[in-house]
Amino acid sequence: MIGAPDRSQRVAELEHALANGFPSESTVVVHADDASGRLTIQVSWVRVPADESAREWRCTVDLRFDPHVVERYAWLDEDDRLRVRTYLCDGARRAVDERKPRVEDDAIECNVALDITDTELDAALRAP
Repeated sequence: MIGAPDRSQRVAELEHALANGFPSESTVVVHADDASGRLTIQVSWVRVPADESAREWRCTVDLRFDPHVVERYAWLDEDDRLRVRTYLCDGARRAVDERKPRVEDDAIECNVALDITDTELDAALRAP
């Protein structure tokens, strides 16, 4: 008999993948909403300017998982979990790229929130 997967280990996989998908100075925070059962993994980072004339960038990505999506993910085999992580990281990076501020903006900030639903998980599993 195969035992139930370790949910905290599966969440740690997601955290690790997201942290590696963005600048090395990124910070990852996980928040579970007890009332809704929703899990949010937040990755944030600051890009420090290379020279004095440049400004720093502050970016945040929130992946908000519907309550049972993490459970579904936890039951997937290793190859499917890798496919999901790759899909989510690619989607998060694309979303950040789409929302990057213009250099002439006063504040260089980008904030992205993505809802990860059953539909998103299914799309990830169909991805090449």
